[in-house]
Amino acid sequence: NLDGQLRLLADKVLYADMALDSLSGDIMLYDGGVNLHRLHAGSDAGDLILSALYSAPKASDMHFGFGLDLSKFNIERFLRLVPPVDSMLPIMRDFSGIINAEIAATVDIDSTMNLKLPTLDAAIRLTGDSLAFINAKTYATLGKWLRFRDRADNKIKHMNVEMIVRDNMLQ
Repeated sequence: NLDGQLRLLADKVLYADMALDSLSGDIMLYDGGVNLHRLHAGSDAGDLILSALYSAPKASDMHFGFGLDLSKFNIERFLRLVPPVDSMLPIMRDFSGIINAEIAATVDIDSTMNLKLPTLDAAIRLTGDSLAFINAKTYATLGKWLRFRDRADNKIKHMNVEMIVRDNMLQ
């Protein structure tokens, strides 16, 4: 029974271990739903834009969805912000550098506010240029498998990874 719209403007915000600068966006409340509309901020790790929707027309029918766009983001900080990617792509731990990421996901929520993981649908796209391998042994092994021309240079000129999670399967 709460309807409203809030405009959010904050100069300095601390979220977990990330300092956000110039956070702005809209928060809309309507008929059991909360919409975070284009929350935008710069941070010490990169820039981010978040849109999210929580919908709960009744206690037995709750849903959450979000879109997150990260640009010029530090890989190490990205993996801490989005830990499931670390589980799906453990090789990302061996990279250093700056990436761009686009993540969109929807999931149902149970009555105790837990995510119903079998209902998770997600799409993730990661891109990066001039990434470096931290672990030389991993780079040498990968270079042999993928037949890199220059195995001495531990730089990845361009990386593009796209993943979809649907029906408990990762593609």
